[in-house]
Amino acid sequence: MKLLSNVIEELTEFNWRWDFSYRDIPAGIANNTAQVFPLGGVNNQGATGWNGINNTQPQMKDGDFIVQAALHLITPFANTADTAFNSDTMSFGDQGSATRFFNAVEGNLNGTFVNDSFFTPNNAFKYVTANLPQYLQFTLNSMAGKSISNLNQGKLYIQFQLFRAAAKEKVLDLTKPPYV
Repeated sequence: MKLLSNVIEELTEFNWRWDFSYRDIPAGIANNTAQVFPLGGVNNQGATGWNGINNTQPQMKDGDFIVQAALHLITPFANTADTAFNSDTMSFGDQGSATRFFNAVEGNLNGTFVNDSFFTPNNAFKYVTANLPQYLQFTLNSMAGKSISNLNQGKLYIQFQLFRAAAKEKVLDLTKPPYV
């Protein structure tokens, strides 16, 4: 599991990418239990934002916007020894709302998995002092009677565009659609 700043070619649409694999799921999670994963690998360092070096939780700042986000399922999740394990859903949000950007997207090979999900700019969410502190988080939910610790396949990434108002070199007009 890692959070990285995107390369120059990708910056027109998304400026952060978080990779996740079944290998990032801890052992011993009880049946019917969701697991929350803070998007680590970043921290707040001054006005320019996250440095992408350590694994602290990314705290949002007053005036930050998540302008858009995309969840891409590279390999659907599965327990290859148990075809009855047919649902594990994924959500992306923050401490205030675990489903702010994506809600219960199906990611299981034996279910009706969704390869791509999008959170669009017309739903941009602005963090303000009243709803801080917050960190971004990914939640993986298991189906009844199963443990996500038993998944032995699956990989995804989440890309998102964070606009930090304090970064004066980035001027963004939220009334216009993004470049695609």
